[in-house]
Amino acid sequence: MREVLGAAAIASGACILAGDGFSEEKGKNSLPSTASDHPQIRLGFGTYGMKSLAAVDSVKHCAAIGYDGLELCLIDGWPTSLDQLAKNGLKELHRALLDSGLFVPSLLESLPCLRGKAAHQNNLNRMKTAVEFARDLKQEYPPVVQSIVGGRSSDWGMHKNQLVAELSDWAEIGQQMGVTICFKPHASHLVSRPDQALWVLEQVGNSSLQLVYDYSHFYLEGLQLESTLEAMLPNAPYVQIKDSRRNEGGGYQYLLPGDGMTDYQAMFRKLIESGYRGFVNVEVSSMIHRQKDYEPIATAQRCYDRLRPILSRSLNAL
Repeated sequence: MREVLGAAAIASGACILAGDGFSEEKGKNSLPSTASDHPQIRLGFGTYGMKSLAAVDSVKHCAAIGYDGLELCLIDGWPTSLDQLAKNGLKELHRALLDSGLFVPSLLESLPCLRGKAAHQNNLNRMKTAVEFARDLKQEYPPVVQSIVGGRSSDWGMHKNQLVAELSDWAEIGQQMGVTICFKPHASHLVSRPDQALWVLEQVGNSSLQLVYDYSHFYLEGLQLESTLEAMLPNAPYVQIKDSRRNEGGGYQYLLPGDGMTDYQAMFRKLIESGYRGFVNVEVSSMIHRQKDYEPIATAQRCYDRLRPILSRSLNAL
């Protein structure tokens, strides 16, 4: 079963970069397959870290900085939530994406599981709406729709089967619409390790459900970069990055890429060696973007300036 799922995930990751972008007006948003046989990795930034900016402004600034893609945050309260977009310029967002050449590789939701039947039904309603929006973007290959699953790591044995049941319903929605749905293992949440995430996938048995790889959470669990990449990449069509560290007095912090101990040279090398074709997306934690002095544009620029040279060196070394 894992072999089948792995093949589907690789295909899903590859299609992000092999398509022609928006089908209504192909051109700037085209992301053709490369002329060589080498894998390509693109950098993205998420509007989760741009809550103070209008949706169109996030597009313009990320394109001007040089990013290849923009993950749209659909969480309530964000300018890129579906309710806000319906009120304030969904057509303008589509136009801005076309004009900028930015691809949308992912839609970010927050749909914690294991909270009862009513909450699960609300999650399914939101997931269906997000999947429909993914199709409505009219990219030749729609973005993945992703969420955490919540819960507590100490409750794994008690709630893992219920999680499988709920995620099976998510997967059916994705399968019906031809959109990949991903969940992300998260430090201290019910699913916090690669082996747990892969067990869930195996139990669900539907290739429309895949994984988001985010090493910052595994670092907090004391796990190694290369081993977690090896375990998850066959089933992870999407990669998010940030850093993390444990505090001496307890607790932990999420940091910007480059402010922690993650070896991004090693990460990019492993992605390339594994044949990964897709996006590496910067996620700015709420621990950072909720700070009063936070500046989203400067932060996006800082992350790009740190990561682009490393990625370029990695790709040029092929």
